[in-house]
Amino acid sequence: MDMKYEDLVYPDRRNNIFILYKDILALLRDRRPELSIFRDYWGYRKIIVIFIDGVGYYVFSKLFNIDVPRITSVYPATTANIVTMLSTGTMPEKHGIYEWNLYIPELDLLIQPLLMKHYLSKYENQLCYEGVKPSRIVYSRRIFRRLLNEGVFIKAYLRGYLKRSCYANYTLDGATFNPYINITDLSIRIRRNLNMDRKLDKLFYYVYIEGVDSIGHLYGQSTEEYYKDLKYTLKILSEEICNIDDDILVIITSDHGFMNISKIIYLDKEIPRIKKYIKSDSIGVKLVSGSPRNVYLHVYNEYIDRVYRLLDEKIGDYSYILDKDTLIKLGLVRGGRPINRIGDLIILPKDGVGIWYRHYRGEEIDLIGLHGGLSRDEIYIPLYVTSINGMKVFM
Repeated sequence: MDMKYEDLVYPDRRNNIFILYKDILALLRDRRPELSIFRDYWGYRKIIVIFIDGVGYYVFSKLFNIDVPRITSVYPATTANIVTMLSTGTMPEKHGIYEWNLYIPELDLLIQPLLMKHYLSKYENQLCYEGVKPSRIVYSRRIFRRLLNEGVFIKAYLRGYLKRSCYANYTLDGATFNPYINITDLSIRIRRNLNMDRKLDKLFYYVYIEGVDSIGHLYGQSTEEYYKDLKYTLKILSEEICNIDDDILVIITSDHGFMNISKIIYLDKEIPRIKKYIKSDSIGVKLVSGSPRNVYLHVYNEYIDRVYRLLDEKIGDYSYILDKDTLIKLGLVRGGRPINRIGDLIILPKDGVGIWYRHYRGEEIDLIGLHGGLSRDEIYIPLYVTSINGMKVFM
């Protein structure tokens, strides 16, 4: 197999979102952080992390025209991976949630773990109703409960519909759930809560904003709609909280950027005979998991080399094709209990390309912005660190 993947953009082992999160935990525990950007902020005991889903470094720095450090996401650059990392304090080789669509060998099912449902199901939380505990899906211990036991008061701000999510309720255990509708009521609620929480010694606000990501998927990044939504989001938030007189550290970051897609390749159309080489789960769903920028194929062992050659012949000009061992050798994943959730072959599409397998009639990819691959637009994310008064830059 071709081992030359020099055009891929790899996560930075010393400056990535996992190291950032370890430093946040260090600050809350009165320990010295690793990243140099925090040297001036050691001693802060009240921290707000504004986690804006779907914001790449280059878009952020261009829009706000500010000097902001660049860090990387980790592989894969997916929301499922990163939000689970933030609630467990572990990398995917421990927590196990690599992707939005994931094969769980213990259940022999292709599922959507954040929705806790079968891939073909319309019903969120279906697996919980069937008696599957989230701990069978998410392996790691949850960090918020541990922080609470250490004296850190935690408030998690998420969209209101997530209050019904058994995944969210499990992973956020230990945090006080603060549901919101949109950026307006979110900003007001944060401002009011900060005023009420002034006397607390240690405080951690985890603010998850998903609206920008939805715009990015629908319209793509670097579009008028995307820029306007991101700018409005931080403007409204800043107007409400920047004048609060307290020693509060604000950290703004993201999980991934976007790749605008101009070409979609469907494996079932481009390589029809590939179907017979791909395994199925216990209810007959073909085991093509991951997402259109990071495709996992679970292939019968005796056909792995044949499928690799087929892929190389048919879509090699549009993608990088790796086996699991190569993924490990490149340092993108490690071994561990969840490694079998990754496919035997991995397809990483090149810039502007999305690749998928249609599991049912009518399944189509109709989004412009996608992520999960190893391009600079997807991997590089911003890290803006300031005292709360520094939020005025967004007004």
